[in-house]
Amino acid sequence: MLCIEWKGIPRSILPTVRLEARTLNTIGTLCSYSFLSKQVDGETYDMHRLVHLASRIWLRDSGRIAETQAYATKHLATIFPTANYTNREVWRAYLPHVTRMETG
Repeated sequence: MLCIEWKGIPRSILPTVRLEARTLNTIGTLCSYSFLSKQVDGETYDMHRLVHLASRIWLRDSGRIAETQAYATKHLATIFPTANYTNREVWRAYLPHVTRMETG
């Protein structure tokens, strides 16, 4: 989440975990600390802007930014839908996040 746009994060863009309960628990914890907020649709999240910025700075200072960006880029390349017209809604949801990866 630190490598993509901080607002309008679709749940479907997040990496899948074998145990769905683990994902729900993690999202719930982040929401309970107000690091994430759930949008009205229940499937899209916003990360607090200062949390996003501070986390990116921490990642950079710890020397793990390149590794994390490479993982995020690989993940987005794997899940990004084909150019088929029927995928336009997913494209619209994912495009701001992919663009953020390109600009760092």
